[in-house]
Amino acid sequence: SRKCKVLVAGQPSCTNALLCAYSAPSLPKENFFALTRLDQNRAVAQIAQRAQANVVDVESVVVWGRAGTSPDLEHATVKGRPVQSVLSSEEDRRWLQERFPAEVRSRGASVQKARKAGAALSAARAIV
Repeated sequence: SRKCKVLVAGQPSCTNALLCAYSAPSLPKENFFALTRLDQNRAVAQIAQRAQANVVDVESVVVWGRAGTSPDLEHATVKGRPVQSVLSSEEDRRWLQERFPAEVRSRGASVQKARKAGAALSAARAIV
């Protein structure tokens, strides 16, 4: 059916979604999606933990493009306040610039190592 949706979870997800779309020319290109939501969820969790807030309090965190890309926090908020004003100490700013991107990128490997299992459950939660 031309109404089907295709969600690509395998890395590199954006490239693989493009290849799928190219290989299925009869399907609308807007029906193809790449799973970068895992990185977004990980970024939100890291910010919430640092700000001592709940994950539902963190909004407008965006991950553009491929997995492993640093999250865009330009419009991100914690309890309606810009992230940069909530995490405003010198230590927090340094964390946002230096450690935060690396922690988001390495979070999947950390979870897999701790669980001694793959990240299938995290991927399933990101999809839903």
